[in-house]
Amino acid sequence: MLVPVLCCILAGALLFSGCTDTPGPAAGPPYDAETARLVAFVHEAREYAQREGREAALASFNDPHGSFVREDLYIFAYDYNGTTLALPLQPGLIGTSRWETQDPDGVFFIRELALAAQDGSGFVRYRYMNPAQDSIVQEKLSYVVGVDDTWWLGSGIYQDG
Repeated sequence: MLVPVLCCILAGALLFSGCTDTPGPAAGPPYDAETARLVAFVHEAREYAQREGREAALASFNDPHGSFVREDLYIFAYDYNGTTLALPLQPGLIGTSRWETQDPDGVFFIRELALAAQDGSGFVRYRYMNPAQDSIVQEKLSYVVGVDDTWWLGSGIYQDG
């Protein structure tokens, strides 16, 4: 008699605990206000690119004093072969392939970003020079989205510490 009662109690506890568990994001970073700001900025840029067209969007993204360079955020853009299309704080890299570029830990971050964009969108962590901190290499969390089947764009936030 005790075994069936215990089974019922355990089954109820398992059912109840499963019903109250709130799932978080499937993958990616904790979603705080800074991450939400990053995602909104990238989606705004994609909408702009889709509305205005590639040429106008890239001109705007490459303007270091334009509307897509805000505080610590800026839009970067690449084609799916790793060629730099927009990088407003490093204009000398426009037109160059960065497919083979690695961060100090050996991460081929342009490849990783391109793969995330090919999947529609995604987050990638890597280390990169922070132009606002005298180009000190810091951990960066970037979010990217595909614009169409030829190019993608994104932005990132540098992590403290």
